[in-house]
Amino acid sequence: MSIASVTNFEISPLNQSSGSNNTFSYRNGNPIITMRLPSTQMFVLTNTLRLNYVLRVFQPDGSPPTNSVTPAAGQVLMSDRIGNNSIFDSVNVSTSTNSSIESCRNYGRLLASSIPATSGWNEYSTHLSHWFGGSCSSNLDVTAKCLNQGVQCSSPLLTGVLGSGQAIPLGDVNGIGGMIITIQLNSNNQALFSSLPAMSGAYYEISEVTLTGKYGIPVGGSLPPISNIRFSAYQSYYDVINTNDSTHSIDSKLSAVSSVFSNFLPTTSIQNFSQDSYQTPGLSNQVAGSYVTPAPLRTINFMRSGIKFPLQTAIDETSLRQSTTAAAGAFGAKLNSYDALRQYYFQDAVRLTRNDIDSLAGGRSEGLLSLFNNVKNDSPAQTVLGQGRVVTFNSSPLLGRVFGIGVRYDGAGVGATASFKNSPYSVRLTSSLDGVSPYSLYTFFLYQTIMTLNPNGVVSVSS
Repeated sequence: MSIASVTNFEISPLNQSSGSNNTFSYRNGNPIITMRLPSTQMFVLTNTLRLNYVLRVFQPDGSPPTNSVTPAAGQVLMSDRIGNNSIFDSVNVSTSTNSSIESCRNYGRLLASSIPATSGWNEYSTHLSHWFGGSCSSNLDVTAKCLNQGVQCSSPLLTGVLGSGQAIPLGDVNGIGGMIITIQLNSNNQALFSSLPAMSGAYYEISEVTLTGKYGIPVGGSLPPISNIRFSAYQSYYDVINTNDSTHSIDSKLSAVSSVFSNFLPTTSIQNFSQDSYQTPGLSNQVAGSYVTPAPLRTINFMRSGIKFPLQTAIDETSLRQSTTAAAGAFGAKLNSYDALRQYYFQDAVRLTRNDIDSLAGGRSEGLLSLFNNVKNDSPAQTVLGQGRVVTFNSSPLLGRVFGIGVRYDGAGVGATASFKNSPYSVRLTSSLDGVSPYSLYTFFLYQTIMTLNPNGVVSVSS
């Protein structure tokens, strides 16, 4: 395709609220934002899209927070890893005739892996902070204090298709007839957290919502015939792990999967105002209701139709995670080890390209005891768990790990994919879970899909 020039645009929500501030909030019963890009003989340049708004957080009495410099004393907080993205539950993209292009559920959980796994300390301190209005930071103190006042945000929409950089034609002729972006906001208990029970009932609002971006004007002023558009998309699934040997199967029906990855969260942390719902910890067993005793993964087997694939052997961290203090042969939490093989495959799966080389994950965040005192935000008195930054709220640790499992099917880096059209994906996990410490397992498929067009619009979207 040939683009002669570009032009900027700014649109307001299709379902904007009455009044000048155009406010959306879960608390007030309007948690859905609908943006419509109209039919036009131009391309939308997806990687230029920004959702712009002012984020305000309130204590239960309607006053702004007074978060202090000490994270544990912060009254109302938001994930420092994904910042203001904590407010987003899902992002859906469709044509103007409601043909689905991508439905990205568990959007915040996706970003909880994809942003820290592919962004280092410098990125968090610089351009990510600008992208997310200062509420995404390597420093929880910074995130906390940002929420004391209205935060101006300009967020990229990091779904597969919207983050792909594709130029999508919007015309009724030779295009998709316009695009609809629907954003579902999270509940307050999912987006916010606090150490103080008195802050239960805190809430957020966003106002002055607009979508900005760029249109590409085609050569000659009319969209050329385009038979199909290839792009990446995400599909998510939810399961629960609660035993020391469990197999999880997903019949995705996807025919061109680039990678699969998963992250974990104590099930009790979902919709729990006392917990950060976007932490990505390793596995632990509960003690008195708090997940404090490490129960690390021993082995991971990725499979297709019950056969190991694409790795022919297990990712085996048993020897690395063998306790030096437990009885001979016992499996425990060896704090001086780092399960580098699992982490390598996970980060390789999360990356959209292998050009992403920076990450928050490393020996310091993931388990090397000797480096704990050098981890940003760590207090020497809070490193006994051996799992990175720890902030204790109501005796429950909020762990700073960038933990997950995953595998890339394009092992040679040439754009190859794997078909699960008629073959279910499964993963077998062995660990030291005790059977009474359930974890939520969020799994994301990154897959390639084709949008087929004819001169009258979209014919189909196939995966």
